[in-house]
Amino acid sequence: ARRTPIMLSVCRTFIRFASTAASRRVGVIGAGQVGAAVCSGLAKNGHSVKVYDPNSLHKGLLTSKGVEWLPNLESVMTDIDVLVTALPAPPHVKAVMEDGVDGTPGLLNVLPAGSVWIDHTTTDVNETKRVHAKAAQRGIKSLEAPLTGGL
Repeated sequence: ARRTPIMLSVCRTFIRFASTAASRRVGVIGAGQVGAAVCSGLAKNGHSVKVYDPNSLHKGLLTSKGVEWLPNLESVMTDIDVLVTALPAPPHVKAVMEDGVDGTPGLLNVLPAGSVWIDHTTTDVNETKRVHAKAAQRGIKSLEAPLTGGL
């Protein structure tokens, strides 16, 4: 996959936003192109970042920038202020956030009310509305920030 101008623009916007906030503890699920860019920018701006991805393609790059690489999904959930997902497609969001993966329950079931979830997954509008409505029912603040490449 190649980086599109809109993808880079959204990542830069998020990184600028993050650089103006107080230091945060951020858990990221997904370290592909988008997740790796988000992790790098957050770490560069002084945030504590930990990431989980079953594919370790960007592990060396991210750990060299101070990002903590985690061994499993469950470990992302400890000691974070913000959860970021950057997953390949809607079925991955459903698995991670609702159904659970590898013995870890769906994260919507374990995130405490008041948590912040930023979702960078490119998905369809109906699926986004459905899963973010579930988050709202549980008191989780969610932000849809997909990277569609459409602009």
